[in-house]
Amino acid sequence: MASDKHKELIKLIPELDTPPSDSNEYIEWLKACAHLDFLKENANSDEIIMLAQSENSFVYAAVITNERLLSLDEEKLVGWDGTPSRPAASYVSGGEQNFLVQRGFPSGFSEDSDGITQMIFVRTFEGAKDDERTYFEINQDYAHVTDIHWQTEHDAFVKCENGGISHVVSAMYDQKSNALVTFLREPLEEYLAATNSSLIRKFNFTLRRDYSSNSQEHLKNEFKNFFFSQENNGNTSYAAGVQIIPPKRKSSEIFKKLNERLNPSSQKYYQFSDQKWKELIKVALRLIKQEQDWKRKMIARASK
Repeated sequence: MASDKHKELIKLIPELDTPPSDSNEYIEWLKACAHLDFLKENANSDEIIMLAQSENSFVYAAVITNERLLSLDEEKLVGWDGTPSRPAASYVSGGEQNFLVQRGFPSGFSEDSDGITQMIFVRTFEGAKDDERTYFEINQDYAHVTDIHWQTEHDAFVKCENGGISHVVSAMYDQKSNALVTFLREPLEEYLAATNSSLIRKFNFTLRRDYSSNSQEHLKNEFKNFFFSQENNGNTSYAAGVQIIPPKRKSSEIFKKLNERLNPSSQKYYQFSDQKWKELIKVALRLIKQEQDWKRKMIARASK
């Protein structure tokens, strides 16, 4: 089964989407404060939402290089049109009798496709049963550097670690089209640090009992790395924007821990040197003294 945190999240999102019956509570619900606070809290969690889909909510994250990120202003960030449904490769026409394989995908920004790495691919197999038709694949570079493997019984990409199973990427999709994919923070931060990148997370929340228009749109920046626009006419509201999530740890700290894990023999050596050096010297001196005593005894015996 998926991790406990993952199962908790997939139950919580539809609850946030459910409109209150009380009219005053409904007006507050339309402000989407609970949804936005949910994203802020998750950005500091040990299990990061990379894709979430429910009746009224959609959240999707990709990796963006810090160089590209710094080149974009708030308006361009809010206009990011990323989607997990784009394929990693496709055929494109190179002329009437020629086709080429196009790798990569549009970045979701209007200018070019540089600087964005799609981490999740939502795929649909029409020949499967209804509850198995939609499934997820993840970026193969990430799967290989983290050494993770899909295990159906866990609903996750897992790895063996410290004698147990670690749910590095958990994924669930049900018949009601509720979907959730989460990445463990620590291995994700290692990838972000190694690629000098951050997460860019798109979200939109459509909150309503029934549709109505004539609402006002406002661009907001509630806190650093969180930009969104919101429409609210008292009956219906729509909030959409992006959230930037950099690693919480410094790159030097991430690389130090990564080196300890990938080079255990080196780490054991340093641990041995720090903890056992004085003891090792004592043992060596004792052995030298024993050898000297033995030589003296042998000399004394030979002289008799």
